[in-house]
Amino acid sequence: MSLASRGVLLLVLAGPPTVVAQHPPGRGTGTDIHALIEVRQARYAVGDTACLRISLVNTSDHRVAAEEMGPADMVHLVIKRDGRLVQPNVSPAGSASSSTNHFAPRETRPLGRGGWIPITKWGYRLEEPGEYRIEGIPQIFSGWAIKDMDTTTIRSNQVGFTLVRDSSADASCAPEVEERPKARKLTPAEEKARTDSLQKASVHKMRGLVDSLVGTKDWRRDTTIK
Repeated sequence: MSLASRGVLLLVLAGPPTVVAQHPPGRGTGTDIHALIEVRQARYAVGDTACLRISLVNTSDHRVAAEEMGPADMVHLVIKRDGRLVQPNVSPAGSASSSTNHFAPRETRPLGRGGWIPITKWGYRLEEPGEYRIEGIPQIFSGWAIKDMDTTTIRSNQVGFTLVRDSSADASCAPEVEERPKARKLTPAEEKARTDSLQKASVHKMRGLVDSLVGTKDWRRDTTIK
C-alpha cells in the first residue's frame, strides 16, 4: 500500500474532525456574570423581613449582553436553614418588562438602584428560627446563544444571618438615615444671651423693613402731621 493510500485510510478511520463550539471573539457569556450579595443585618426576628443588596459583576474582559429585568428574575436565590434547602412560600415579584443591555468589561452593576430589597421579592417569608445561608445564581441570557445560559451553578459569595424568636432589631428595608448628634443643653446665661441676640436682630430687621417702605427719611423723629 502506498503512503498516500495509507493517509486516506487513516482519515476514514479517524472520522470527521471534531468542532469545538466557541463564543464569538470579543464577547463574554452569561457565565461570566457573578453576583455580589450583602445582607443588611446579622440578626432578625421571626416576622421581620430580611433585606438584601445585590450587584452583578462581569468577571471577564469582554462585553456581555443580557436581558435586564427585575432583581428576582436576574438572580435566583439558594437559601438554606441549618443546612437544609428552603423553598419559596409566598408569591414572588416578577418583572413587568425587560430590555437588552450590555455589561462592560469588569463592570459592577447594582440591582434595584442599589437599594435594600426585601427577600419577599424572591418569594420567601422566613418563619423558622435558625442559621440561614444565602447564595445566588445569576440568570443571564446572553442574547446570541441560549446554550451559554447556566441556571444551576452557584456564582456568588455566601452571606448569612440568624433568625430568632424575638429581637429588638429594626428590620426595615428603608434607606439608612444618618443619626444627627443631639444638641447640648444651654446654660441659663447662654440662653439669656441667645434670647437678647434674637431680639436685637428682630428689632434691626423690623426697622429695615419700615425704612424700605417710607424711604430714607428718619421717620422715628418726624412727628409732623400732614
